[in-house]
Amino acid sequence: SNHFTERRTENEISCFNPIMPEAISPLWTFGFNQSVPLINLSDDRSSIVFYSSAHLLVLFDIKNNSQKILRGHCNEVTSISCSGDKRWLVSGDRGIDSAVIVWDVKTREAVRTITKPHSYGVISVALTKDARYLATLGADPVDQSFSIWNWTIESNLPHCQVKISGEMSFQTKIAFNPDNYYHLSTNGEHQVIFYSWSNQEKDMVAYAPSLKDDDFKQKVGQFSCTQYIPDKSIAITGTSTGLLVIWESDKQRVKGENSETPYKRATKLIPLHQKGITFLTTTACHPYGKCIVTGDSSGQVKFFDCNFMLLFWYQDLKFGPVNCVSFATTSLFTEKNKSSFTESIKGKAYPTCATIGAEPFIIEDFIVSTSSAFMISVTVEGGLKKIILREHDSDVNGLTTHPVLNHVATCSHSGLVKIYDYESKLVVTMKSFGLNNPIQSCVYDKTGQYIAVGFMSGYLRVLDSLTLNEMTSEPFTYGKGPITHIDFSYCNNYCAYADSAFTTTLLLRSNTHECENSWCYVARVRAHNRRITDLLFWTLTESKRSRLFTLSEDRTLTVSSFPQGIEYTKVLPLISQKTNSCYFMVCLSKERLGLIMLPLDGDPLKYTNIIAHPSNGRGVGQAQGLAIDRNGLYAFTAGGPDTCVHMWTLNPTVLEKTVNIAGCMKRRFYDFLSRDFLEEMKDYFYYSMIRTQGICCMDERKTSFTIPITEIPFVMRAIGFYPTEAEVENMINEIKYSRFCDTGEYTTEIDLDTFIQLYCNHRPFQGILYKDVESAFNILTNANVGNKDKCAELSNSHETIIQEKPTITMEELFLTLQNSGEAIGEAEMSEYMAILWGILPEGDRQEILEEIDPKKIEKELESRMSTPINAETFVSDILQMYVYGEDNLSAGHSKELLSKKIQQTDTSLLDELVSNGKYAANSTQTE
Repeated sequence: SNHFTERRTENEISCFNPIMPEAISPLWTFGFNQSVPLINLSDDRSSIVFYSSAHLLVLFDIKNNSQKILRGHCNEVTSISCSGDKRWLVSGDRGIDSAVIVWDVKTREAVRTITKPHSYGVISVALTKDARYLATLGADPVDQSFSIWNWTIESNLPHCQVKISGEMSFQTKIAFNPDNYYHLSTNGEHQVIFYSWSNQEKDMVAYAPSLKDDDFKQKVGQFSCTQYIPDKSIAITGTSTGLLVIWESDKQRVKGENSETPYKRATKLIPLHQKGITFLTTTACHPYGKCIVTGDSSGQVKFFDCNFMLLFWYQDLKFGPVNCVSFATTSLFTEKNKSSFTESIKGKAYPTCATIGAEPFIIEDFIVSTSSAFMISVTVEGGLKKIILREHDSDVNGLTTHPVLNHVATCSHSGLVKIYDYESKLVVTMKSFGLNNPIQSCVYDKTGQYIAVGFMSGYLRVLDSLTLNEMTSEPFTYGKGPITHIDFSYCNNYCAYADSAFTTTLLLRSNTHECENSWCYVARVRAHNRRITDLLFWTLTESKRSRLFTLSEDRTLTVSSFPQGIEYTKVLPLISQKTNSCYFMVCLSKERLGLIMLPLDGDPLKYTNIIAHPSNGRGVGQAQGLAIDRNGLYAFTAGGPDTCVHMWTLNPTVLEKTVNIAGCMKRRFYDFLSRDFLEEMKDYFYYSMIRTQGICCMDERKTSFTIPITEIPFVMRAIGFYPTEAEVENMINEIKYSRFCDTGEYTTEIDLDTFIQLYCNHRPFQGILYKDVESAFNILTNANVGNKDKCAELSNSHETIIQEKPTITMEELFLTLQNSGEAIGEAEMSEYMAILWGILPEGDRQEILEEIDPKKIEKELESRMSTPINAETFVSDILQMYVYGEDNLSAGHSKELLSKKIQQTDTSLLDELVSNGKYAANSTQTE
């Protein structure tokens, strides 16, 4: 549908009303953003962890296995942070319509939303310990900025801001000094920057100290993260070589001052890990007060005192590179517990420090998240380690629901197959085939006994749906590329799968007693020469045969027939519930999940959509899979690269009630058109009435509210929509047969309301773009092939393209249009060109009143046949259109003029067309 686009530009939080029912709403998330650190909100009474999943934020109660989903971002969340007491949370995203949102943990609601804090959103956010101030780091890689916000006031401007020079490394992390939040730091892979600011003056001092390999005669590596050591004017940074960089005050720049300063320099490098340090923080520790926590790329977590002496380490957490270590906040180290601390730890099995004194090593319990999508809970007392979540850490492309049980299966390029019970939200089973066996697709059979899994290597395995044990001794290796589509026949006798090499393979289930559950190869065929987009079995009960349909980008549909091998004794229709008076369709684009009420008539109230997995600049996601549960209550979407699977509640009755209450449908299409364009459309429509009764008719005109359906193409072209003959036939047939099923009669007339609905449903999304005309000329002249070798030999290929624009003679254009595509007859073609060149007056034959000399017209056309034309001359000289670009949008070419010109294509898309560079606007002659 032309209207299956985003209908809002502001953040979802501003328009989300929890009181109003929604047709689509998130219910559960499977997976999380491994690149975004989590926050452990656990205390003495609850075990809650806060993390992000694509553009959704999740409060996951570990003990009760429940989720509270916080919505407000329309882009993928890039960073989250919390205050010192974890009462306040903050989240930020990157992309268009970005936002930074502050959340209240107690009410679980947003208390402040800062829209567009930076030009392209944020890469990192951080709250001060007392939650009074907020720091944001812009995500624009070219023009990055760093801001401090006093979010408790109503101002939409930052308290202070500094631009980060493009010569600096792109900054990705923020760290406040816990003792003095007027000092903080950011770091990128190759640069650390220190800042100081004041709540009185709106300025900020930034200092970027230099550190090279030659300074300490060893390789430093890339910086990962930076932290301040409590009660010391020292900052530390972890590196990819396992070193810790010590930053201390530069005494040459700050003479005689012991206070904190942004002017720091690297004083030493301390080797702490054999692998790269990926995470760095500080936490409370007994008996040392505070300790430094580090995590590395091998999965080890180590603890050091503030003098960098090793206290304790966990070397068995080898679940991938450590992304985050977050500690609980219990009463263990509170002021109230200080007096009875010794008594409270008596008899408890805490580990001992790796020191001479071997004191008990006491810290809060913590949760570790890794880049391999593991979330591990560690209980310090007793050393208990428990995997909370194990999710996909690579593209999730396969998704299928069980036809009988409440199971949904997912698979990914990490080689993992995982099955969930979507009612209890528990993992049923999982199986890993290893990183060397990435999985592309998976499908349950019709009874749910088997699940077929297709691999990137072209292999296909048939597994038991509950145990995931293989049903064949060896996989099927007939695929020549990634298995993209799989389907089973209705009776499970056949399984077919398609691969990226455009081939389809058929398997047969063997029913012999010797190998009851085995499958065997039947045939393999290549019926397409482009990517296969879908594959489907269909059973014809009357002929007892199954048909296999494959659809391809080569615009062909192939059908294969073979015996079904089973006879049906009775066929019963599936009776829908009494309350189901309408049918609905669920659809998925690269980013959005949509629910549409059938039939497809373009009614804007009959569809709704929601961001499922941000993409196209909003995030890395790209929706790859869609599955519906057997009862039609839930939809499941797989986000591909964002590694997340989302479960959505479907409530189609909301759409049905909205449509029933709204009244007349056709009037709603008026909102898609501007007032001026609507008036112009009415003029052409009424002029068409006059044409049908004769231009020169002197008799009394018959009043009518309709025009013949044969007039549809003329009115469409008059208002700037130029459909092909096939599109014209589709539009006419849509009206002609609109009431045939009800009345058995054809519709031969169309009224204005129906015509407006027809136009809105069939008009092009972007109108006429100059680049489309240019692309067509490149194809006609074979420019892409002919000029490729020439440009490769020249030093300035751009100049060559400008000087040698593809050209074609009018005679060649005539022959092409008469022999290719929708062929145009010679007489018809001559008439069209004569009108465009001004040889003939505009209008249909019945509108031309003056006499026409055919020989004069033929002679004039022949004289112009040898004229060479290119895209530019075709648009400006023949079509008489004006080409506008961003350079033309000066005071002399106001948007008012452009808006008037562009009405013929699409009045609602002016900004999009302008942003795309060039577009063509119709002149008066071509109307």
